[in-house]
Parts: sequence; structure tokens; C-alpha cells
Amino acid sequence: MHSTKNSYDDLVDLVTSSPSETQSLGRSIGAWLPKPSVLGLDGPLGAGKTCFVQGLAWGLGIPATTHVTSPAYTLVQEYLLGSRKLVHIDFYRLSTLTNTDFMLFQELLENPNHIVVIEWASKFLSDLVPEFLTISISLGQDKNQRNFRVSSTSPRYVELLDKLSNHANTGS
Repeated sequence: MHSTKNSYDDLVDLVTSSPSETQSLGRSIGAWLPKPSVLGLDGPLGAGKTCFVQGLAWGLGIPATTHVTSPAYTLVQEYLLGSRKLVHIDFYRLSTLTNTDFMLFQELLENPNHIVVIEWASKFLSDLVPEFLTISISLGQDKNQRNFRVSSTSPRYVELLDKLSNHANTGS
């Protein structure tokens, strides 16, 4: 994995070369996330969003034996972390938010005991909360390479971005 950090403090670009590196990136971010946090994931189908979330779950302390899956059809998956929860949401199948959807997501996003990660976040996330970490994934030059652009709408994630940039640059 390698990275570049632009002149702004709120953006890190990374590249992974395999699904295990994508999971490792997720694990690192999960370990460094401030609690509570909201992460928005975007990228095409097959980009590795769910693979990344598997690693994120492990970094948060969810056992690797837990089957972390895409909530594309169930909309929301929850995983217990002691007194906290990882809430995994997928907006892929939603074209609009009803009032009921809005209230459900607000409740999940505002709970201080939740780490919330949302796939296809660019559809609605900025309408729901002002502060979140954004992770955009694009396909790389070969079938296993993935390009990650990690940014934030809030200074609350600057420390995480610094750690992420330093971690990737040292090859750890």
C-alpha cells in the first residue's frame, strides 16, 4: 500500500493491490476512528466497499469470524461491539428518502454508541449529517488494485488522516 497526501490536511490518497490490503486498510481506519464516527463510502459496483468494511469491523474489535456482508438488500446490518455497534447501511437501492427513512437514519447516525458506515453515501449522507469521513474507491490499473481517496468534512478526523498517511508511507 502506498499513499500521497496533498497540500491540504484533510485528504489522503492510497492504493491497495489486493483484497487483503483493502481489508488491512479498513482495519487500520477502524482502529484509529474517533468514537462515535460516520464514514461514507462511494465507488462502483465491485470496487471493494464491503471488503473494506470487513477490515473496518476487525479494526473496531469485531471478531474476524463474524460474517460481515453487504446490506444492499436489507438496507442496514448491525454488529455488536460490547456496548457499541457498527451500523452498516447501504443506500444503493434507494432513489429517495422518505420521512420514515430520514428518521431511521437520523436515529442511527446520532447515537453516540454507533460507528456508522454507509455505502453509496453520496446519495444522501450530506443531507443527514454535517460531519463525516468520506472514502471514495475507484478501480485501479489491474483487477485487484483499488485507489482510495480519504477526506473529511470535519477537523475531527484530521488525526486519523495523519496517522493513515504516515502508516501508508512507512509501509506498515
